[in-house]
Amino acid sequence: FFNYTFMILLCTIMLYPILNTLAISLNDASDSIRGGIFLIPRKFTLYNYQHVLTEASLLASFGMSVLRTLIGTLISVLCTAMVAYTISRQEFVLRNFVTIAFVLTMYFSGGLIPTYLLVRDLGLIGSFWVYILPGVIGVFNLIVIRSFIEGLPESLMESAKIDGAGDFTIFFKIVLPLCVPVLATVSLFVAV
Repeated sequence: FFNYTFMILLCTIMLYPILNTLAISLNDASDSIRGGIFLIPRKFTLYNYQHVLTEASLLASFGMSVLRTLIGTLISVLCTAMVAYTISRQEFVLRNFVTIAFVLTMYFSGGLIPTYLLVRDLGLIGSFWVYILPGVIGVFNLIVIRSFIEGLPESLMESAKIDGAGDFTIFFKIVLPLCVPVLATVSLFVAV
């Protein structure tokens, strides 16, 4: 009895704001100003949705969001995987220094004004790339991918080097296909 009562109360608390917002959106705008709409609209209309969906700026904004998500996710995951592969290699001399430098950026940022100045000096203001480039590499995602790559058998990379493969070939033909599970996970993180 307690569990059912608690779950019904919890569902009501969660659903009420959604249903209230839906009722207000389906009500006439001038009537909504009066207030007092709870779960059922007083003057039902679909004009609000018609008006919003015919707004060109809304459709352009939606398109920009979709492009930012798709392009940003692809570029971010690829760049993060490349850096993760580099710092996972034992033969990379600066691997500890680069790792510490990245981890420090997780805890200490440059701040709002230096970030703005950097974006301005790079000429990104008013550009589509301002949404993507400043956050290309996420340090948490970098650590996740690096840890996964370090768990791969080193003999795969060594045998590829013996066969004459360079680092790019090893990365794109051996490491990247083996990293599909972690890349899918990181892609979900970045897209959200």
